[in-house]
Amino acid sequence: MTEPIRLADHLFLRARRLLYVGQTADARRLLRRLAGQDDLRASLRAVAHQLLGQLDVSAQQFRRARRHFAAAIKLEPFDAESYARYAAAIEADPDGNPRQGWAALRRSLGIDAQESRYWTALGRAAIRLGDRKKALVSTSYVEAGEASRGSRRCLVNHSSETNKRQG
Repeated sequence: MTEPIRLADHLFLRARRLLYVGQTADARRLLRRLAGQDDLRASLRAVAHQLLGQLDVSAQQFRRARRHFAAAIKLEPFDAESYARYAAAIEADPDGNPRQGWAALRRSLGIDAQESRYWTALGRAAIRLGDRKKALVSTSYVEAGEASRGSRRCLVNHSSETNKRQG
Protein backbone atom coordinates (compact mmCIF):
# COMPACT_ATOMS: atom_id res chain seq x y z
CA MET A 1 0.00 0.00 0.00
CA THR A 2 1.34 3.45 -0.87
CA GLU A 3 1.95 6.02 1.79
CA PRO A 4 -0.21 9.13 1.43
CA ILE A 5 1.49 12.43 0.62
CA ARG A 6 1.46 14.83 3.52
CA LEU A 7 -0.35 18.13 3.07
CA ALA A 8 2.87 20.17 3.21
CA ASP A 9 4.46 18.05 0.49
CA HIS A 10 1.32 18.35 -1.61
CA LEU A 11 1.34 22.15 -1.25
CA PHE A 12 5.01 22.26 -2.16
CA LEU A 13 4.49 20.14 -5.28
CA ARG A 14 1.55 22.32 -6.24
CA ALA A 15 3.68 25.47 -5.82
CA ARG A 16 6.39 23.98 -8.05
CA ARG A 17 3.81 23.09 -10.70
CA LEU A 18 2.41 26.62 -10.54
CA LEU A 19 5.91 28.02 -11.01
CA TYR A 20 6.45 25.71 -13.96
CA VAL A 21 3.36 27.03 -15.75
CA GLY A 22 4.17 30.64 -14.90
CA GLN A 23 1.62 31.36 -12.19
CA THR A 24 4.11 33.01 -9.88
CA ALA A 25 1.60 34.91 -7.73
CA ASP A 26 -0.22 31.74 -6.70
CA ALA A 27 3.05 29.87 -6.23
CA ARG A 28 4.42 32.70 -4.09
CA ARG A 29 1.33 32.56 -1.88
CA LEU A 30 1.74 28.81 -1.28
CA LEU A 31 5.49 29.10 -0.73
CA ARG A 32 5.04 31.90 1.82
CA ARG A 33 2.56 29.72 3.64
CA LEU A 34 5.02 26.84 3.73
CA ALA A 35 8.00 28.99 4.72
CA GLY A 36 6.06 30.48 7.62
CA GLN A 37 5.03 27.16 9.17
CA ASP A 38 7.40 26.58 12.09
CA ASP A 39 6.15 23.03 12.65
CA LEU A 40 7.26 21.80 9.20
CA ARG A 41 10.60 20.10 8.64
CA ALA A 42 13.50 22.48 8.10
CA SER A 43 14.47 21.10 4.69
CA LEU A 44 11.04 21.84 3.20
CA ARG A 45 10.97 25.34 4.66
CA ALA A 46 14.51 25.99 3.39
CA VAL A 47 13.57 24.99 -0.17
CA ALA A 48 10.48 27.19 0.04
CA HIS A 49 12.69 30.13 1.08
CA GLN A 50 15.09 29.37 -1.78
CA LEU A 51 12.28 29.39 -4.33
CA LEU A 52 10.88 32.62 -2.87
CA GLY A 53 14.37 34.11 -3.09
CA GLN A 54 14.67 33.10 -6.73
CA LEU A 55 11.30 34.69 -7.47
CA ASP A 56 12.44 37.88 -5.76
CA VAL A 57 15.71 37.96 -7.73
CA SER A 58 13.69 37.59 -10.93
CA ALA A 59 11.50 40.49 -9.80
CA GLN A 60 14.63 42.52 -8.89
CA GLN A 61 13.63 42.56 -5.23
CA PHE A 62 17.21 41.88 -4.15
CA ARG A 63 16.95 42.78 -0.48
CA ARG A 64 13.94 40.54 0.02
CA ALA A 65 15.68 37.76 -1.94
CA ARG A 66 18.72 37.98 0.36
CA ARG A 67 16.44 37.68 3.38
CA HIS A 68 14.90 34.51 1.98
CA PHE A 69 18.29 33.01 1.20
CA ALA A 70 19.53 33.97 4.69
CA ALA A 71 16.49 32.22 6.18
CA ALA A 72 17.28 29.11 4.11
CA ILE A 73 20.88 29.23 5.36
CA LYS A 74 19.67 29.50 8.94
CA LEU A 75 17.42 26.46 8.47
CA GLU A 76 20.08 24.37 6.71
CA PRO A 77 23.53 25.82 7.48
CA PHE A 78 25.41 23.07 5.59
CA ASP A 79 23.67 23.55 2.24
CA ALA A 80 26.24 25.05 -0.11
CA GLU A 81 23.61 25.97 -2.70
CA SER A 82 21.90 28.41 -0.30
CA TYR A 83 25.15 30.30 0.20
CA ALA A 84 25.77 30.39 -3.56
CA ARG A 85 22.27 31.71 -4.24
CA TYR A 86 22.71 34.32 -1.52
CA ALA A 87 25.92 35.42 -3.23
CA ALA A 88 24.17 35.48 -6.63
CA ALA A 89 21.50 37.78 -5.19
CA ILE A 90 24.24 40.09 -3.95
CA GLU A 91 25.96 39.98 -7.34
CA ALA A 92 22.73 40.81 -9.17
CA ASP A 93 22.06 43.79 -6.88
CA PRO A 94 23.80 46.98 -8.07
CA ASP A 95 23.83 48.13 -4.43
CA GLY A 96 25.00 44.76 -3.07
CA ASN A 97 28.15 44.46 -0.99
CA PRO A 98 30.62 42.29 -2.95
CA ARG A 99 32.51 41.39 0.26
CA GLN A 100 29.39 39.67 1.61
CA GLY A 101 29.07 37.76 -1.64
CA TRP A 102 32.73 36.74 -1.45
CA ALA A 103 32.26 35.51 2.13
CA ALA A 104 29.14 33.52 1.21
CA LEU A 105 30.93 31.87 -1.70
CA ARG A 106 33.87 30.96 0.51
CA ARG A 107 31.41 29.27 2.87
CA SER A 108 29.80 27.38 0.00
CA LEU A 109 33.23 26.19 -1.14
CA GLY A 110 34.03 25.14 2.40
CA ILE A 111 31.00 22.86 2.23
CA ASP A 112 31.36 21.65 -1.38
CA ALA A 113 34.75 22.46 -2.87
CA GLN A 114 34.17 20.22 -5.90
CA GLU A 115 31.43 22.39 -7.46
CA SER A 116 32.91 24.39 -10.34
CA ARG A 117 29.96 26.84 -10.40
CA TYR A 118 31.01 28.10 -6.97
CA TRP A 119 34.59 28.62 -8.14
CA THR A 120 33.38 30.55 -11.19
CA ALA A 121 31.14 32.72 -9.02
CA LEU A 122 34.07 33.29 -6.64
CA GLY A 123 36.11 34.54 -9.61
CA ARG A 124 33.32 36.97 -10.56
CA ALA A 125 33.09 38.17 -6.96
CA ALA A 126 36.86 38.74 -6.92
CA ILE A 127 36.56 40.82 -10.08
CA ARG A 128 33.82 42.92 -8.44
CA LEU A 129 36.16 43.41 -5.48
CA GLY A 130 38.91 44.49 -7.86
CA ASP A 131 41.25 41.61 -6.99
CA ARG A 132 42.43 40.16 -10.29
CA LYS A 133 44.86 37.76 -8.64
CA LYS A 134 42.11 35.98 -6.67
CA ALA A 135 39.93 35.97 -9.77
CA LEU A 136 42.63 34.27 -11.82
CA VAL A 137 43.36 31.72 -9.11
CA SER A 138 39.71 30.77 -8.63
CA THR A 139 38.96 30.51 -12.35
CA SER A 140 42.13 28.48 -12.94
CA TYR A 141 40.58 25.73 -10.80
CA VAL A 142 37.62 25.63 -13.15
CA GLU A 143 39.85 25.53 -16.23
CA ALA A 144 42.15 22.88 -14.79
CA GLY A 145 39.22 20.57 -14.13
CA GLU A 146 38.91 18.48 -11.00
CA ALA A 147 41.75 19.24 -8.60
CA SER A 148 42.14 17.58 -5.26
CA ARG A 149 39.71 18.64 -2.56
CA GLY A 150 42.55 19.48 -0.17
CA SER A 151 44.20 22.01 -2.46
CA ARG A 152 40.91 23.80 -3.03
CA ARG A 153 40.18 23.86 0.69
CA CYS A 154 43.64 25.38 1.23
CA LEU A 155 42.77 28.17 -1.24
CA VAL A 156 39.53 28.91 0.59
CA ASN A 157 41.37 29.05 3.93
CA HIS A 158 44.18 31.13 2.42
CA SER A 159 41.66 33.57 0.95
CA SER A 160 39.93 34.03 4.30
CA GLU A 161 43.27 34.71 6.02
CA THR A 162 44.20 37.23 3.31
CA ASN A 163 40.87 39.05 3.71
CA LYS A 164 41.34 39.25 7.49
CA ARG A 165 44.74 40.87 6.98
CA GLN A 166 43.45 43.33 4.36
CA GLY A 167 40.56 44.67 6.25
